[in-house]
Amino acid sequence: MKHLRLLGMESEREALLKAMQDMECVEISSIDGSEEALKSGFAKPDDKALMSAQEASRAYRTALASLDRFAPEKKGMFRKRQGVSRAAFFSAESEENARTAAETINKDTRRLGEIESERTKNEALRATLAPWLTVDAPLGGADGALAVFFGTVGLNVTDDALKALADSLDGLLTWQQASSDRSLRYLLVMCHGSVKERALSALRDLGFSTVSFRGMTGTAKENDKALAENLAALEKERQEIEQRIAGLGGKREALLEASDRAAIALRREEAKSRLVGTDKVFLLEGWLPADRCAEIEKTLKPFTCAIETREPTEDEYPQVPVQLKNNKLTRPLNMVTEMYSLPAYGTLDPNPLMAPFFILFYGIMMADMGYGLLMMIASVIISKKYRPKGTSGELFSLLGLCGISTFIMGALTGGFRRFPHAARRHRQPRHGLRAAEALRPARRSDDDPDRLDGAGHGADRHRHGHQFDRKVQAEKVPRRLFRGDHVVDRVYRHRAFGARQGCGGAVCRMRAGAARPHRAGQRLGQAHGRVRLTL
Repeated sequence: MKHLRLLGMESEREALLKAMQDMECVEISSIDGSEEALKSGFAKPDDKALMSAQEASRAYRTALASLDRFAPEKKGMFRKRQGVSRAAFFSAESEENARTAAETINKDTRRLGEIESERTKNEALRATLAPWLTVDAPLGGADGALAVFFGTVGLNVTDDALKALADSLDGLLTWQQASSDRSLRYLLVMCHGSVKERALSALRDLGFSTVSFRGMTGTAKENDKALAENLAALEKERQEIEQRIAGLGGKREALLEASDRAAIALRREEAKSRLVGTDKVFLLEGWLPADRCAEIEKTLKPFTCAIETREPTEDEYPQVPVQLKNNKLTRPLNMVTEMYSLPAYGTLDPNPLMAPFFILFYGIMMADMGYGLLMMIASVIISKKYRPKGTSGELFSLLGLCGISTFIMGALTGGFRRFPHAARRHRQPRHGLRAAEALRPARRSDDDPDRLDGAGHGADRHRHGHQFDRKVQAEKVPRRLFRGDHVVDRVYRHRAFGARQGCGGAVCRMRAGAARPHRAGQRLGQAHGRVRLTL
């Protein structure tokens, strides 16, 4: 990296910054505070343009969020990136269409917020009116000759207490209960205007709390009906607005492009906020790769500016940005490195050292040609069809490299789609009866003393197309039996017997061709305690 200092004309600032942004190689930093002498007479630019760019970017993001809510797009696991020309991307017509669509969507979205607020308010008012629907009296009160109060008292206030209050006022007070709930009684109290203050004072002694219906006229039932109609109109308007927003789903791509343009403009305005200047010139400082100094000098040659580049000092190393320079083999490892932190400027890049061992050890751990082939195919298809960028692109590039390593190690070790359950099936015998099943402890049949019924077995058993009627004569049942042993078509010494002295041997006989020869041995068992099976 090299430090860049540029002094240019204020009239060419916008064009110059756009040219530098297109190069994608300069990071503009704030002016060094130690250059007080150089900064004398310079000032920061106005931030109105930055605020306008922020507002535009926010408007497009809000419009896209509304489309995702009311016109959701069917998305797969990956989103295919659509190509667009530079002229079409920065065209004024596309920008105007996107701005109009965003303003329409955002306006409707704001109205939806207002509708929701009004709906909540009206529902709260209806809940307040619900206890008074049976009262046929205006909510706005009465004239001076008659005072009307709407209020609540506790359930402990009885009718006798209210009658006593009316008698104390010479019968100039009356009351009516509208409704009640678990804790309150809703009362309509009417009295003559001459005893209004006395009535209120006495009612407060009983715990009377007034209820106000400000701005409402007519009875509670009439107001409730009007609120219900208002809620129905708001619901209808809400549905119409949602349908209108959903109809603008075709503007999604235009809004996405406009959002990208706004993000580019916002980054440019943020870079401008780090400049200093006067009404004639501006000063810029930043960093750029050392191998692109000649390129930036050539790009800025048409502009009236002065450029100075130099190597960073050791004191500046913590502020120098880091750009990893890797080849196709080590570049995918940037994803792993960036998960932790980039190396400091002037130190060692870990990717060239880590990449060979990471890829090799992954292949050693998997070591399967089938898995490696699937990984390579998935990497190629996704990279070609969806063209992921950034971390996603590095992930699938690394997947392809690890797939190659897995395929090679699988070829060296002879592995191809090896599953544990498949291996277990391969080790089990394919033909014949297992001795573990044929030589289970048996009980003597009550009907035929010479016939033994095997525990857990049926009278007939189908195994590989053969039907066996088991009639077993046994001299001794073995005490040990290994899993996987089976009956064979010749008389062999069983490997399950003779493992311990005194266990005896087993002589098993089956009809010819029902099973393959047993690999345990080729001679008769001669230990005592034989068991002969006749199938």
